[in-house]
Amino acid sequence: MRPLSIRARVLYLAIVFAVLLVGSVTLATYFFVADGMASSAQNTTWRLTRLASQAVAKATTTAKLQAASEGLFGEDREQEAFRLLMRTVPDLFTVGAVEEGAFALYVQDADESQFRLVWFSDDRAVVDDADGLVQTLSDRQPLQTGPVDRDLLTGMFTRADLGKYIVHVPLDLPDNMAGVIDVVYLPTREEGILDSARSPMFIVGVFAMMIAVLMMQVIMG
Repeated sequence: MRPLSIRARVLYLAIVFAVLLVGSVTLATYFFVADGMASSAQNTTWRLTRLASQAVAKATTTAKLQAASEGLFGEDREQEAFRLLMRTVPDLFTVGAVEEGAFALYVQDADESQFRLVWFSDDRAVVDDADGLVQTLSDRQPLQTGPVDRDLLTGMFTRADLGKYIVHVPLDLPDNMAGVIDVVYLPTREEGILDSARSPMFIVGVFAMMIAVLMMQVIMG
């Protein structure tokens, strides 16, 4: 086998160097962009969480006041307040500020340990996480349980997948009921940005690699 000429060796080394350099820079750039999109999704999730919690708390107060204004007392007033709240819940999540998310409301009666789903905005909001509901009520603070096992770099080669963002929020409801509102956010907007950036980054990477090889050839003569 004939040994490679000096020019061929230089070309080979230039290609290897260009692939390693441009490839690492491209991957690092995509990682930082993907991390930024994940942070954006996280911020959106907690914004939706705050809005949902405040909306339900305000609606609960309004329902109690309305039930009291009807001249009801004791258990009758609490039951009427709960009925009024359930009637208004769907309208709370149709305004523009929260339409990006999906929501599900679970309640737990005072004498029961099981949760029951009483309302959800769409199927995306229904997640199987009974342990998360229990822990949320036990800790009396919001609990985020998703996304799980997220890999930011997979979107560099396939469709971006930032996971499903899930937050459980504890609620105090009328009629001595405890509740949990599940806030679910699917970051389709952020994933779309990553998908749209993949092709331009690949093209720029190939172009940069060609330039690097050419420059190495020129430098080495």
